[in-house]
Amino acid sequence: MIVRRWSAQTGQAAWLARRLVAAGTNVVTSVVPSGFAAYARLLHPVAAVERPGATPVRWRDIARWSGLPLEGESEFHAVALPPVPVATPPPWRGQGPRRGSLEEADLLVLLEILRSETSTPGHCWFCLWEGYDLAGVPLSSDGADRVVADPIPEVARRMPRVELPHRSYLLYSGPLEDALLVPPPPSPSQSANLFWPEDRAWCVASEIDLAWTYVGGSPALVRALADAVAPEALEVAPDAPVVGPVAPWVERWAAEALESLVARGEAVVTTPVGHVRAALERTGPRGTALLRTWSRSALGHRAGGTRRLAPGDEEGLRRDLVTAVAAAIVALVGG
Repeated sequence: MIVRRWSAQTGQAAWLARRLVAAGTNVVTSVVPSGFAAYARLLHPVAAVERPGATPVRWRDIARWSGLPLEGESEFHAVALPPVPVATPPPWRGQGPRRGSLEEADLLVLLEILRSETSTPGHCWFCLWEGYDLAGVPLSSDGADRVVADPIPEVARRMPRVELPHRSYLLYSGPLEDALLVPPPPSPSQSANLFWPEDRAWCVASEIDLAWTYVGGSPALVRALADAVAPEALEVAPDAPVVGPVAPWVERWAAEALESLVARGEAVVTTPVGHVRAALERTGPRGTALLRTWSRSALGHRAGGTRRLAPGDEEGLRRDLVTAVAAAIVALVGG
């Protein structure tokens, strides 16, 4: 039974701010608190290609398909976007791993492992990012739209927030099972973005922009996660980078596109999983420009965008163009 209690006791999260290193440092402990003996990185799976509801595809399965190594700090595109064509089609579909939330099945397994690592499983604290709109508008079997109420009560949205660098959160308490906030279908289930037990034996962090979740705790906890079939977990150092550079071959594709953009104002990048078209328009002095990109992925989605660049000089423009084109290439696999 859910006994979730929305709370104004934001001081319960003050220890997080004390143990998080500066946000701009781009290390694991800028997302999950420092001070734990060990850390794990839980990789969010992607949807299978066969049909909706099929068993999710793990990063290790994608790495086997692409022939690329899966390491503790690997970005998704570094295993999902191979530098050369692969003989078989990709084993997943769509936009890549979901960001900011664990899949329900993975979360339930994680909670059982976490339960054995705390003396207070019945009393935990949970932070949920304030920006979520978890209301749904499902289409019923008779074809009539019925508005579904927000599962977060209005009184909770009026409460004081937990304020952490770059993020504000709603706070609630309850037993460990309350880490899963289940809105009515068809909205996907949402897990708490940060949660920990009263004894602070561990902490779980699903940053809204990341396709993985960090867990800090004991070495035994991290070993248990690494040994589990699901969720898919890798041990990671507390000072490991959260987001690393793009893969070398992506950087090379973007650099080759740069020369075409500068010389002709357009470029096409063709990869084993789709292509990106880019067009450059000089719009003003000091290097100001517009970059338009269009992408079509073999995974079943298309995208486009416009980015205004104002780097101040030609060298800065070239750097910004490489970064923007590389981002468009990475987006072919959802990141």
